[in-house]
Amino acid sequence: MKKWFRLGLIAVAAVGLAYGVLYENVTHVGRGWRSGEATYQGRPTSYWRVRCDYWLERFLTPEEAARWIPPGISVPALGYDEMCVVMIRPSPKTFWTSLTDRFRSDDDRRQEDWPPHVLFGYPGSEPVLEELAQEAKYRALEERSLQYAKEYREMGHEE
Repeated sequence: MKKWFRLGLIAVAAVGLAYGVLYENVTHVGRGWRSGEATYQGRPTSYWRVRCDYWLERFLTPEEAARWIPPGISVPALGYDEMCVVMIRPSPKTFWTSLTDRFRSDDDRRQEDWPPHVLFGYPGSEPVLEELAQEAKYRALEERSLQYAKEYREMGHEE
């Protein structure tokens, strides 16, 4: 009886450990907390850095990625000189995405071509944007997003 109880505890501990490792790998919450990173929507800067990397892969330059706005999304107008046609590459299809596409709604599939939420510059995202802007690779994205955040604040939007 004790043997089965011990084996059961070991199995539960192994499953819990595997779940914890997978959760940390997806969310970066542990390493962000340990590093003292800023958070937005419960996710630390390292999480948003990975999302921005995926976003940048879909454009030729970071400046193009910063100018692209998904259709149907309203953001503050920052100037007509930046209005241009920017081509976005389709997101790469993997075995996992092709498998899960069957269970996703049309709205979820449409949001696949949206930038990470932190780049919309909604109030509350500024600390993460400022941390990302310290790296040259993200500077073009973050400068525009910080301008959006400033405009939202001026319009009276809060977190």
